Amino acid sequence: MVHSLDDVIDGSLGTFWLQTDRSRISADAETWSGYLGRREDGRLELKVLLPRRPSDAPITPPDGPGIEFALGSTENGGVFLDGVRETGSSITYGGHKASTRRYEVDMVAVDVPIQALTSGVVTRLAVSWHGVGRWAGLTTIDEQREIDDDGRLAGITLALTRKEPLTSVMSDGTRLEIGSAWQVDGPDDSRLVDAPVTVSLSGEASLPARIDAAARIQDLVSIAYQGRVLPSRASIDLERTPDLTGRNRFAFWNRGLMSPDPGVRNAAAMSEVPLFYLADIGNLDGIRRWLDLWATHPVVLRPVVTSYRVGTVTADSMLLDVGSAIDIWRGANTRKRGRDWANDSFQPLAVGRSVGPDFAAWVGDLDKWSQHFWYHYIGLKHFRADYRHDDEAIHWLAISGQTLLTAVVLLEAAGGDLAIVGRIMNSHRWFGRRRAVRGWLASQDHRPGR
Repeated sequence: MVHSLDDVIDGSLGTFWLQTDRSRISADAETWSGYLGRREDGRLELKVLLPRRPSDAPITPPDGPGIEFALGSTENGGVFLDGVRETGSSITYGGHKASTRRYEVDMVAVDVPIQALTSGVVTRLAVSWHGVGRWAGLTTIDEQREIDDDGRLAGITLALTRKEPLTSVMSDGTRLEIGSAWQVDGPDDSRLVDAPVTVSLSGEASLPARIDAAARIQDLVSIAYQGRVLPSRASIDLERTPDLTGRNRFAFWNRGLMSPDPGVRNAAAMSEVPLFYLADIGNLDGIRRWLDLWATHPVVLRPVVTSYRVGTVTADSMLLDVGSAIDIWRGANTRKRGRDWANDSFQPLAVGRSVGPDFAAWVGDLDKWSQHFWYHYIGLKHFRADYRHDDEAIHWLAISGQTLLTAVVLLEAAGGDLAIVGRIMNSHRWFGRRRAVRGWLASQDHRPGR
């Protein structure tokens, strides 16, 4: 019987082996009875029962090795737990209440035959998204509609084709593959067609490193659709014993990828035209540059994706984050060849000019915008006595500053091709904010603080 992730996550009793060495599995390790389930905040937690003797209560000495991962044999099948961290314990010295130890779990794979594993090594991570086929240029479904003389739908023809995946080796050696396969299930009169875009990551990188890369790619998709785009499913390949020929690919859940924090706005209908397409930044080359940018300048990227990760923050906080990122980005480029724009010491004006003329046209007056942006950023940052706080100004400057940073990071991903800036600045998705920012800025005095 195949068990779903929901079967396991919704609550599973079982026996668990807590492992301290990822390179090998200790089958002789002591087993612990426990319960795996989701807490009220959506996080996954493992509770194990401790012996009643106080001297036996600690599972490992305080100065001993930490738990790297855990295996479990539960009422809902075998489980592989990764990202395991101890969060506390409840020790009792009598009475009818059991002593327990709690562990927070970031990742779980289900229906894992424990006897088939030799280690806790993951050889491949695959994450799938529905609705992004056109964005990635990997649509595998060709739909043709037949309309009768009365304008009514007379028939639909679906053609499914297998597309060759895009493959590349990232700067850290990780092999990245983006493809879109399909499968058809269900009876003849109730067919279900499933053809998501799948991102696969394999190589020497650890599972957390692969998940981090998948999350960065998720950020890129979320920017395109202006909201968090949740994966439809994920799987991992686990290293197994050579003499076993059974499957080694298992359904997988990761909290960071698949369970958004409260307040995060999910993307609207995926049929809408995105802010940009993957081809606009160079397909896999663009993703490689995007991941390299995350590795070198995370502070510049975080204000761009904060709303897709943790939800809406206050305008004051956003302005401070964006202003800091603009300051850092200008400074980081001052000694780079071909970055003459960074020689201008006025940070917002320099960065605004770095993305070509489209951002200047978007705000209406780049010099005036820069004066207002820096006045409010410096005033908030340094608690200047002569600073005049203005909620409306901070709101529109934070939004427009984030827009500029989005242009900056996508321009880097596109390898300097200014066409990407023109596309996003003229997108219908930003038409409303463009009109609002230009209207607000036009109503202001050229010198802020008056």
